[in-house]
Amino acid sequence: MLKFFKKIIYFFTLSFFISAHDVHDTFSTDLIISRYRESIEYLKESPFTTFRKIIIYNKGPKLTESEIPSNGIEINLANVGCEVHSYLYHILHHRDDLAQFNIFLPASFMLSASKKLAAQDILEHYKNYKGLFKGVVYNSPILQSAKNFTLDNYFFSNSFNNTSSSIVIPSKIRPFKKWYQHHFPNNFYNTASFNSIFSVQKEYILKTNPLLVQELLDQVSVSIQSESTHYLERSWPAVFFAQNSSLKMKIVPDLKSRQTPLIKDNKYHLIAFY
Repeated sequence: MLKFFKKIIYFFTLSFFISAHDVHDTFSTDLIISRYRESIEYLKESPFTTFRKIIIYNKGPKLTESEIPSNGIEINLANVGCEVHSYLYHILHHRDDLAQFNIFLPASFMLSASKKLAAQDILEHYKNYKGLFKGVVYNSPILQSAKNFTLDNYFFSNSFNNTSSSIVIPSKIRPFKKWYQHHFPNNFYNTASFNSIFSVQKEYILKTNPLLVQELLDQVSVSIQSESTHYLERSWPAVFFAQNSSLKMKIVPDLKSRQTPLIKDNKYHLIAFY
């Protein structure tokens, strides 16, 4: 059954990604991927094999040598903070070895139709923008749209990652509006990122404040499930671009991500900074 499942993953990987990358020079690109127990066999296929490096942050059982792609590096981390913790760790500890283009994906993206579509869109278009995010655009700033958001219980949508407890460790600063204002004062983006699927150019990773990144990393390191993890999942654009007011933001039209379900009357979009 497992072999059959892997064959299905291979089929969809190839049909989604191969044709999109014939014209890309991807050796200037790193893939940062956060894994728990998911299969990552798809990383041995194009376009992933053409990347400079695939950094696999592994929070589950150690990978065998045969499971790691030829351009892959396995880094084992404690199972805390989901992919948000993995990304923050990378931003903080690999500032001196970043590729020009950096794509961040949870390993489980291949198990969800909407996540696959978002990843395909980003893989096709990431070199055209300073940053690309799967997200939602609200009619008002996120500070207002999600101002009262709190989370006390959560079950992972991916069965590979479900834990025995749904309890979420509350943030020391809550609800979301207070947390966001504390970390990103005077920022009024009307966007929220979702599923931690995005790309960012090197320049804007280097512009992040290491002290802020460390503070955020400490917050999400307290548990597998922390409220700060969910707050941060919605705030990736602010992490990289809150201090770059000269950049413009737009929805990239007519992409596959727009076919995914509605969230409170707002569709998922591909949100670009340029």
